[in-house]
Amino acid sequence: NTQAFAKTLLGNEAAALGLYEESLGILQDRAARHPGNLGVKRALGHTLQYIGEVYVDQSDFDKAKSYYGQSLDIIKDLAETNIGWQRDLQEGHNKIGEAAYKAKDYDAAIAAYTEALAINTRLLKQDPGNIDLVLDKSPIEMNLDQARTDQKVEQAMEIIRQRSADSSK
Repeated sequence: NTQAFAKTLLGNEAAALGLYEESLGILQDRAARHPGNLGVKRALGHTLQYIGEVYVDQSDFDKAKSYYGQSLDIIKDLAETNIGWQRDLQEGHNKIGEAAYKAKDYDAAIAAYTEALAINTRLLKQDPGNIDLVLDKSPIEMNLDQARTDQKVEQAMEIIRQRSADSSK
């Protein structure tokens, strides 16, 4: 994953995908052989998320959402066993929101960002001094506000298009 991340930074997404897929295969094999190893499952969830990020960068939002969804399924299970991994769950919802937003699926983006914010709020109540959670909150709120704003702009533009079409008849 480290090599794949470096390839991503260098703009070599094809090589990064190959390395992430190789890592994914290794982790899937380990998870199958050691189903109780939560660290391997967590690494598997993160690797799926990293692959999703590459697909977002390539504007292949359907593939990105698929990988993010697989990651979120794993992270949900892990978050039930370890409150420290609840932040991973928050990030998983945020990533799904980012992919949906870039695909202009504002309803899905708003739903995902809202869920990420709800998790963040709950975690901050349990640990109000956690600086990571405090720093996570503002970007999630900004993403949610942006998605809501863009959704309203899109709705307004649709009304204008409809009125324009009606007036030209």
